[in-house]
Amino acid sequence: MKKINILGTTYKVYLNVPSYKDPQLDGLFGYTSFHDKRIVVADVRTVSGWESSSDEAAFDTFAGTVRHEVIHAYLMESGLAGSSNPVNCWALNEEMVDWFAMQMPKLIKTFNELGV
Repeated sequence: MKKINILGTTYKVYLNVPSYKDPQLDGLFGYTSFHDKRIVVADVRTVSGWESSSDEAAFDTFAGTVRHEVIHAYLMESGLAGSSNPVNCWALNEEMVDWFAMQMPKLIKTFNELGV
């Protein structure tokens, strides 16, 4: 377990949790619990259908899931989730969060190249 600071709130982060040890991971690679400030990311190879995934696929999926769940926590702690339209909940939209999670490494690389 690791502890991280997200906009002043401490989150406990559990990484590589066997999916059979956490019922909330059923069919998921990870989740963020806003009520108890917890991020849980599965051991990818314990998720049904991923048992024989390659090392590269398992790591890429794991890393993407960590980024995805951290972005959920940032949106929640910044107040955006509570302010989003309750019908569409844009700040909790999985596609939008996935976009940020997938593009984050590229954005960081670009910013580093520019020295900002």
